[in-house]
Amino acid sequence: MRSALSFASCGLVVLGLSACGSARDSAQTGTNFCFNCHSETSALGIKIKWAEAGYANSVHFGGQVERDYIQVNAIGGCPPFVQATAATCTAQGGTHSGAAGGNVCTMPASASEAQCVLAGGAVAGPVADPQLAPGIAACPPFQQAPSTPVTNSPCVKVFGAGALVGTACTPVVPTGATYVTQNACQSAGGAWVGPAYVLAGEDKAGSNAFYANSGGCQMCHTQEGFRKRVSGAYDDDGTAAARYGSIKFAWDPNALQGSPSSLSATPPVTPTPLTKDVILNPSPLGCFGCHTPHGIGTVDNVHLDQTIPVGTAITTQTGAIWGNASTGTNKAKGHMCAECHQVRLNTFTTSSASILANVAGAAGCTPTGPTACGKFNVSAPYGPHHGPQTDMFLGKGGAQYTGTSTGTAGSVAFAGTYRNSPHTTNVNADCISCHMQDDFSDINVTGSFSVNAAVGGHSFTNKGIVHGAEKALVIGCGSITDTIGCHTVAGVATSTGNKVVSANIARTIGYLQAGDAYFQKFNGGADSNYHLKMNELLTKLANPSADCTGLINSAAIAAGGKFTWLTMPDGVTIDPRCLDNGTLAGAGINKAAAPADDNTNASVRFLKALWNFKFANKEDKSFGVHNTTYALELLYDTCTDLAVLTGEACGANVGRCSFCEGQFVTTRP
Repeated sequence: MRSALSFASCGLVVLGLSACGSARDSAQTGTNFCFNCHSETSALGIKIKWAEAGYANSVHFGGQVERDYIQVNAIGGCPPFVQATAATCTAQGGTHSGAAGGNVCTMPASASEAQCVLAGGAVAGPVADPQLAPGIAACPPFQQAPSTPVTNSPCVKVFGAGALVGTACTPVVPTGATYVTQNACQSAGGAWVGPAYVLAGEDKAGSNAFYANSGGCQMCHTQEGFRKRVSGAYDDDGTAAARYGSIKFAWDPNALQGSPSSLSATPPVTPTPLTKDVILNPSPLGCFGCHTPHGIGTVDNVHLDQTIPVGTAITTQTGAIWGNASTGTNKAKGHMCAECHQVRLNTFTTSSASILANVAGAAGCTPTGPTACGKFNVSAPYGPHHGPQTDMFLGKGGAQYTGTSTGTAGSVAFAGTYRNSPHTTNVNADCISCHMQDDFSDINVTGSFSVNAAVGGHSFTNKGIVHGAEKALVIGCGSITDTIGCHTVAGVATSTGNKVVSANIARTIGYLQAGDAYFQKFNGGADSNYHLKMNELLTKLANPSADCTGLINSAAIAAGGKFTWLTMPDGVTIDPRCLDNGTLAGAGINKAAAPADDNTNASVRFLKALWNFKFANKEDKSFGVHNTTYALELLYDTCTDLAVLTGEACGANVGRCSFCEGQFVTTRP
């Protein structure tokens, strides 16, 4: 039984609770109340001290986490050069390729002009406008040690086979781009000397509770709406006919707040139109969304009650079940996250049905004439919606492929099945183990994270800065419960499985930014290179080094539309993260009278590709970590279908497309 001092006498002034419990309690005011629970005077207090809970660093408190790009003035640089004497290069901080690699010396971006000259290089002066003809001034020619085969050389991958002669790389404007961009130059291994864009900042100011307080968004983006959701206020009555009368599923002004069976409740409750269900004074999702700290407590007298009991099975709109013992995915933890972090299908039951509805014209319509089918203008938010991690984790929600893809260049038969990584069925692979590891017992094994409130805990982040460099919080990967382990992790003596370590991207290439931390996973003794496989496939769909041109742009044209991407603050440069901005005004994709998901309609194929591109990249945000196999298979099939649609050669290998393969992706994953 929890002591009276522990819970019965605590209250929060910020919530208007000056006291609760006995008459003695009412004499206490202000922060003295809070200290009864949130201090070091009890085991509970040690667990939930505000200063170390990390909530102020979380996405729920600060709004959507998204670093922004800022522009800094051009400062020049030191392009890689040939230096026969390795010591002359390394003495100034450079790295040397050796004689076999052409004696190429590469200086770090931080090298001074003096260091560049002393190492034997030539300083390239700053270029204020990189868009001036011929468009390569801000990326001067440089030297590079050729890879084996030479087609794997970064210079060749970005600029084409003719750009690298011996060790000399001469940049050219990539196909589809108007000039060599910063991302293209750095991905190719060159030194960018134009105005640079760098990621800066942390959380965006403000909370998305202030704009997401109605229309169904309030269920997950406000504390008040979430509590209504978990209490059943937005549920349906369980029948198929009534399911979409509830805003828990429908994003529709005609949907009702409250169960369609509310009138039969005791006492009867009249459903309220969604347009009137507005949280007038919304709060960001906070402690009282997930916990009921003044409730009956839990048996260990330490942990806080949860608004959804531990072990509750959560069914997403795609039919995926988190915490379902009968299917081998009895994940007791993470259920609170799964309640909201899922694909949003609105009034549809599958991703396919949602996609088809968008491009369905009137019955009997034709491409042109008085009964023309019209256009569908793809909006920037189109897709599986933000935060669909539960479905990705469980291998559901993707726009999957069956049958045969056909086009002018031939056809490819799809495997028609999709597999999952061990994360899907391993009971210990859950949100909490990886995103909330920061207990005091972990101090010696988290690589100097210690109890940093900005990493783990209620910040829910699993990356942070240690000694000026980003590092991944890998401790949770070594989780072991009931003898079932996940990965071998340094510092967790009993951990088992394929090893996982924190590593950093060595150089910018495609979607991978130099210095960013990632979870490096080994299969046996070999690097799985999952991140490089993800990067290779995503780059086929939209290439950050060439203004995001690629199969998605080409497919939009095949569907009768024109696709656009978000730009940098200058309004011209394409953001190298390839954040979609929908179709150009007045240039939507074609609708059809009765579109089918059978690999024949160009608009359907484009929307499926865009759905998967966003699902596996921008929205899931794990870059394949959550469910590597499912994500890679989705992207490979997406690339294959668009390659066939747009006339790219796929080769003669059955069930494969050579256009979608490369250095790391050598077959369908």
